[in-house]
Amino acid sequence: KCPHDESLAGLDMTKMEGGWHVAAVSTTTPLGNRGSAKPIEGQTVTITGKPGEYRLVHLLGKSKPFTHKYTIVQEEREINAYIPEQVNELKFAVVATDYDNVALIVTCEQGYNHHRVASVLVRHSAGDHQRHLDQMYEHLPARGIKIEDMEKVEM
Repeated sequence: KCPHDESLAGLDMTKMEGGWHVAAVSTTTPLGNRGSAKPIEGQTVTITGKPGEYRLVHLLGKSKPFTHKYTIVQEEREINAYIPEQVNELKFAVVATDYDNVALIVTCEQGYNHHRVASVLVRHSAGDHQRHLDQMYEHLPARGIKIEDMEKVEM
């Protein structure tokens, strides 16, 4: 079962809309094996929709990209991947953000076993993002995520 991650108080999802680049992700697999899931380079996330009906499109890879499309679930409830209406649902929480430059999100896909992932998103791919990463990493321990489980993603 995916744990329920609360978004930050006062989150304005309308300001989260648009394109983001994935700068770092946690690499722990559903069974807890660290490092066996290396991040795919060239990941982007796009958030669209309206209150109560937000969608997340996750594009992975540069040369032959593949896409995952999800319906964002922010309320505390179970997701059953074996029910057709819930198969593309994704637990989603914005842990920290300044809306313009950086965000830390925690997502969880629920199926046979849950797969919880922390991702640091940045609005722009150019530049050194270490300051943004450090800023977001501060929030990980409170969510039970180890900083050493995070790996940078080539943009």
